[in-house]
Amino acid sequence: MQACIIETRTIKLPKGGELEVGMTQKLIDCIRNQFNLKADQHIDDDYVRMFVWGTVNTAVEKAEREGM
Repeated sequence: MQACIIETRTIKLPKGGELEVGMTQKLIDCIRNQFNLKADQHIDDDYVRMFVWGTVNTAVEKAEREGM
């Protein structure tokens, strides 16, 4: 079953460039949980950027520890 994209965001990155993110309900729920945001609270682009960076950073560090 494929996740349904609710909205697509284009987020400007601090050092230039852009990050395009397809926001699914599952991603929105994960971001809300990570940053303790209420269900009616707007998710700023900074939250999305920080969540993506943190998730990717953690995955890379784990892969490096496991010698991949």
